[in-house]
Amino acid sequence: MRVAEGLKARSERLTGMYLAALRELDSNADAGGETARVSIICHCMRELMNGLPAVMAASAVPRPKPSSSSLVAKLPDILTEHPQLDLRAQQANVPVPTQVASMIADLVEAAVKERGLNVANAATLLTDGTDPAHPLLGQWKAAQGFFAEWVHLDRNADGARELPTDVEIVAHIRVVEDVIEFRSNLFFTNLSAVEDLLELANAQEDGSGRMTTYTRPTEEQVREALRRIPTLQLRRAFYEGLKNPLWLAPLKNEGAFRNPPPRVTMDDGSTGDPHWPETEYVVRVAGDAPADAVDILIDLKDSDNAWVRRALFAVGAAVPASEAARLKPVLKAWIGSGFGWRTDPRKMVSFAVNLITGGEQQTGEWVANVLFRPGVREDSRKPDLVLEEYWYEAGLPQVVEVLGPAGLPMVLAWLVEYEKAAGQMDGWSLSRPSIRERRGMYQDVEGALIDAVRDLAIERTKIDPLDTVSRLLAVNPMLARRIAMFAVTDALAQTEAGAQREDGLVAAASQLLFDPPPNDERCRVEFGELAREVARHAPATLDPMVNFIAGGPEPSPSELRCNSAEMNRKPTPTRALRSIRSAGNIAGLHQ
Repeated sequence: MRVAEGLKARSERLTGMYLAALRELDSNADAGGETARVSIICHCMRELMNGLPAVMAASAVPRPKPSSSSLVAKLPDILTEHPQLDLRAQQANVPVPTQVASMIADLVEAAVKERGLNVANAATLLTDGTDPAHPLLGQWKAAQGFFAEWVHLDRNADGARELPTDVEIVAHIRVVEDVIEFRSNLFFTNLSAVEDLLELANAQEDGSGRMTTYTRPTEEQVREALRRIPTLQLRRAFYEGLKNPLWLAPLKNEGAFRNPPPRVTMDDGSTGDPHWPETEYVVRVAGDAPADAVDILIDLKDSDNAWVRRALFAVGAAVPASEAARLKPVLKAWIGSGFGWRTDPRKMVSFAVNLITGGEQQTGEWVANVLFRPGVREDSRKPDLVLEEYWYEAGLPQVVEVLGPAGLPMVLAWLVEYEKAAGQMDGWSLSRPSIRERRGMYQDVEGALIDAVRDLAIERTKIDPLDTVSRLLAVNPMLARRIAMFAVTDALAQTEAGAQREDGLVAAASQLLFDPPPNDERCRVEFGELAREVARHAPATLDPMVNFIAGGPEPSPSELRCNSAEMNRKPTPTRALRSIRSAGNIAGLHQ
């Protein structure tokens, strides 16, 4: 009787309808009266449902006046006033009197308003209008349709259809009762009911009373839970407390994760993303129900809600790589609009790492490329980055570690793209005079990329020095050549004399030392360090050094302009040695 008591305070008339339906349900029909019994029950419940928005919703929209049904009733009288009118005339345009046209327009307008009115009032009654796509609306519409179907005896005049059972009728009545009970209760009473639901949902037992594993809910338990959480506050309490992963698939089947709220635009033009607490539960149980969690997110590809985008990366980082790889089409769809300002950069990086380490190398590299490949800004020399600089630098080493030496071409491409976007293709940076280490404590993206390429190049040089050097020299910036010199230097320093890889390293060093570009002031530090290391391993390799130094550096355009006569002189060993001596001083080559 709790439902009747809660309803009576709002409407005695509707309370009478509800109690009449229950009395008829409790009675046994006389022979031949079974259909009439069902019709009476359904009539009472239909009237109850139609009247509830007006007495229990926060703000119900009134029905339009005149209604579509009243307008339809007037049409025959108006048409009799115009006997010459033939609406079925076989012609392109049928002339219609103004009075008839006006009536038809009013009828269409009323019908359209009524259709939207029913949905709006149901949403207001069930969710305070906060969620017009809540799964409870589907249950409400199903009950409303059921009662309307069985009200009219003429729809089953010959008894061809089997009457619904009392169990079916009670299931639909229960939907209405739960709404009345929710609307009659205070918030904390409803919250207490949600806590009771959570206690049941999170219970762990194996059937013998021992608390061991979670149990899967019945369909009716899930449907009832959704009826108990129609508002944002109650949904938040439920999904923040739900831990049982076996609820995920049943909730998904009932449409609980189908309609996240869209992004909203404020009066001042700014945008906001309404909180969608359902994502917290999806992320929490994704590790235990990975396929269902991924299926939910795939279905949300068209959502622009930032909480959904945040959830995708968190789930992608937690589930097996084979499941995480299925999210790639969703990410591709979001590239143009961004991955959401609420998304955790650490999860974005972990998503890529999870894919690469889990056997989905190709997809993992694609994600890494999306996150770390710099882009060009049309209005700035500052490269366009998906990750903010701090998170870029923090996450890059994690990706580089799992890529290993084979990842050098991809990371090198990121560095080249950064230099292009920043307009620094000359390969020199005042902040980075030495490849070995950065200057000062300042952290930046360029420095992180140089470190990453350097470390990968060192490891790859130990495996295949000539190929690694070739790949680096194929890149135009002098920066890549400097990295190649440093990598070979470092690999030689870690190689014992006579080791198997020593000859390959020395051959790569010789190529780097005696090609014309190294005789360039921009790489003199790396040149000197490499020459010193080669002298330790294979002194004879440096025999061409005298002639090479005698050739001197290529004159710069400014030198040619300032002193053409001086630059046309034949270079002398003294002049050439002067230009290279600074490198020797730094590297210890002069000793």
